[in-house]
Amino acid sequence: MLALARKAIVVGDDQQTSPENVGLNRQEAFDLIDDHLGSVRNAITLFDPDNSLYDVARQQFPEVVVLREHFRCLPQIITFPNGRYYGGRMIPLRDRPPVPGWRPVGTVFVPDGVCDGGDVNMAEAVAVADLVAQLCADRAYDGMTFGVVSLLGTSQAPHIQGLLLDRLGPEAMAKRRIRCGEPAAFQGDERDVIIVSTV
Repeated sequence: MLALARKAIVVGDDQQTSPENVGLNRQEAFDLIDDHLGSVRNAITLFDPDNSLYDVARQQFPEVVVLREHFRCLPQIITFPNGRYYGGRMIPLRDRPPVPGWRPVGTVFVPDGVCDGGDVNMAEAVAVADLVAQLCADRAYDGMTFGVVSLLGTSQAPHIQGLLLDRLGPEAMAKRRIRCGEPAAFQGDERDVIIVSTV
């Protein structure tokens, strides 16, 4: 469809995590590129399966228009990435918490949280499951959805997911849209509350 358009607007963000191409047969993709795009210079690099449409468009049209208004997160949450990745150019538009007194950012210290050789931190996984269960039972979080992002390896998130399934049951998990995964699993997704498991 894009090839038929006279004009197109491609929206993206090169500072965000790209979705993972889990299970994609890369050789099959490269064969298709060879068969159908052989005349395009640098086709393998340009149309690499790990590139998004935004990546391809940016290579061809390097001049971009930066959209600076940010509506997803409260200012206290967007402050770090705004300074680190966007040069302070983002303008937070969401200025009110969901309820008065809402704390947008918090930390939980897990004193016995240790990752011993693998990529599962058992004590931290239990602490995260305890926290999600506690928030689900708190009336201040009624109707809110939850996500748990694990920053290391592929084992911590499924372990937490299993603990939460045992603890809350599948109905509560579905109702609250509770999901555990690595950062790429949440690309383009949104939850009211995100818990980061640093492992």
